Amino acid sequence: MTSGVVTRRLRCLRPVLREWVNANRRLGRAWQADKDTPWWYNERALISVFAGAIWRLGGDAFEEFSEGKRGRRKRVHAGRVDLRFSVNGNGFKAEVKQCWPSCATRSDPVSLVSRGMEKAKRDVGRCPPTDFRRLAILFGVPYLKKKSRPELPDRISWTIEQAKLVEADALAWVFPNLPTPPIMRDYIYPGIIVWVKEVKKS
Repeated sequence: MTSGVVTRRLRCLRPVLREWVNANRRLGRAWQADKDTPWWYNERALISVFAGAIWRLGGDAFEEFSEGKRGRRKRVHAGRVDLRFSVNGNGFKAEVKQCWPSCATRSDPVSLVSRGMEKAKRDVGRCPPTDFRRLAILFGVPYLKKKSRPELPDRISWTIEQAKLVEADALAWVFPNLPTPPIMRDYIYPGIIVWVKEVKKS
């Protein structure tokens, strides 16, 4: 298994990210017999694994709730927030996005991920400032063609190095060492990466 956590800032989230890595590793192994994996589902499903990590650490998490958001001219209107959570005395609101970066060396995953992060930052920036700090969270599910399976270890290493180039306050990744990598429609989806960025100003 290849996994890691980097906290350039937001060190208070390090335990959450470690538990998130552990959760994905456990589920990846447990679901292997069903040829399933938790990370190739939609954004809402990915949030649930992140929220589960928070709960396991004794924190609390609340997903997909209604709250006022600022629109044009900073007028507040009805909106929804993806996640609000508290852990170790720190409270956060987060907007979450998802992307699918390629593991191919000819691709440009940094640009793709950066665009996704900008969308998350823009969305959470519309949340009026409160005692809860605002976070942009982006999940990335890397993929490569099934015929490239012999190159999988090298492709994963390259993808992790690319992930570290994205501007973020924290990131984590997990690529479980499974007997058979998750394959769907001729593509391998070996694991998942998360990037987190605090948004202090709108």
